[in-house]
Amino acid sequence: MIAAAATTIGTRAATAPPPYRFNVLAVRSLTTGSATVAPGEYPVITFSVTNPLTGAAYDLKTDPAWTTGGGVSRLFLQVGWSTRDFTNTDSHANTAGARGAAMPIPINALAPSVVPNGDGTYTATSPLPIPVTATGTGQVALEGHPAGQDATGAWTVRVPVRSAYRTFLITGPAVVPRRTVVTVTKCLGCHRSDGTGAAPQLTLHGNNRTEETQVCVMCHNPNNTDIVYRLPTDPQVRLGRYTLPEQSLDFKSLVHGIHASTTGFRTRPLVAIGFNHTVFDAGTLTKYPGELRNCVACHVDDGKRGTFELPLKPGVLGTTFDTRSISPTGTVTIDMNPADDRKVSPTAAVCSSCHDEGEEIDHMVRDGGASFDTTQLALDQGLVVERCVRCHGPGRDKSVRRMHEIR
Repeated sequence: MIAAAATTIGTRAATAPPPYRFNVLAVRSLTTGSATVAPGEYPVITFSVTNPLTGAAYDLKTDPAWTTGGGVSRLFLQVGWSTRDFTNTDSHANTAGARGAAMPIPINALAPSVVPNGDGTYTATSPLPIPVTATGTGQVALEGHPAGQDATGAWTVRVPVRSAYRTFLITGPAVVPRRTVVTVTKCLGCHRSDGTGAAPQLTLHGNNRTEETQVCVMCHNPNNTDIVYRLPTDPQVRLGRYTLPEQSLDFKSLVHGIHASTTGFRTRPLVAIGFNHTVFDAGTLTKYPGELRNCVACHVDDGKRGTFELPLKPGVLGTTFDTRSISPTGTVTIDMNPADDRKVSPTAAVCSSCHDEGEEIDHMVRDGGASFDTTQLALDQGLVVERCVRCHGPGRDKSVRRMHEIR
């Protein structure tokens, strides 16, 4: 195995900022006060930001670290569902034209409407209810950053803080956490700027989302694409022989695709459009310093069954590559109906994010039963059944572990 080299990522303050910890303390129903927030009910969230060394709470209403304007101070709660595999379906209620249907409900935790409880904690109420269509377990994330002082003493630095989350019951007998596939500790094998661990190193989206993959997947879910950030003039993305009118942002295909693009393994680099219409070309990034086929560089593995092995866990959804949200005039619109999304079946979505040549995709379809143009309903009804596990499952001659030479 090739040892991972250090990669610089993130922004650090000119002077060491005080330590911060985000805490999501409780999620309850506005209607009943119960820890179960049923469909149609509004989540009420109790949270705090504390100093992990002393336990003291920060004053979000007066501390310059949390009151500096221009986006330098930012703190948001995100409400999403279901942990079986996030989709956040119907979170777009009352916000048509402003949000993608697959995004969670955002709550500005620094807004005047957020109530201080007098004990260092704060209470925020969601502006939207849990949709009547939601089931299972929901999750609330706390993400953002305080302002830090630069060398002149001005509050201009975005200080990264590890994101936090808490699950809550929507329906069912008990809370079910989202599956664990990778660990941040493994991510930091490459994504680090020094060896001290003194400050978060893996921080993205303007130092807002930091070192918590269980928060990443709330937005980077199977239904989410870059469609809301695109203009009609943007070039379409190609996957092998398949032209994609938009790019999936699904974590399971996105991260593989980024790493494979940096090494040149993919035939075409992954290209997506991000916030502020920024073009993200993974082929231009720093080369992945590890061995690409070494799944356990990121994945959890106990030596018997790794999270990289087949079959995938039950409930893993197909990956959307076309939300059907482009009108005949070329105007991008919000995805109001995720049910009509065109999808890649889930195993193929992962494998093709690295193995994107036409012959490889043909193999997935012909021998593996995969589909590169289906719907979630067809997958749920068993009209598309992937059979990759027959050859690539654990113990098989061509298992993922064996083909990737994982020891």
